[in-house]
Formats: sequence, structure tokens, C-alpha cells
Amino acid sequence: KPEMREIKTGISDGKNVEVLSGVTENDTLLTSAKSYAANKRNSQSASGSGLRIPRSALGGTSRR
Repeated sequence: KPEMREIKTGISDGKNVEVLSGVTENDTLLTSAKSYAANKRNSQSASGSGLRIPRSALGGTSRR
């Protein structure tokens, strides 16, 4: 079940946003409640409706 959590964001290019803190490795971020609801209706896992945070992304040095 999704939970609200405060995060700290960094730079953004309008499409991608750098997350500086507030998430841990293997957390799943939901980008919209609509996609979560659609996945729930289709009996898919919630991880398919969000953004998976890989270990390398938490280091803060690599940017896409």
C-alpha cells in the first residue's frame, strides 16, 4: 500500500528530477495515483506503476 513521504529534490530538466533524500534502495516511487489504480485493477504489482530506485542512483553522482 502506498504511503506519503516527504522527499528532498535537486535539479530537474522538466522530465527528470534528482531525488536527494527521503528514499532508500529498492523503494518504489509512484509518479501518479492514476497509474497505481490502473495497475491495481489489472492485478499487477505496484512496482510496475512507479519508479524503481537502483543502488547507483542513491549515490548522488550519476545523473541521467
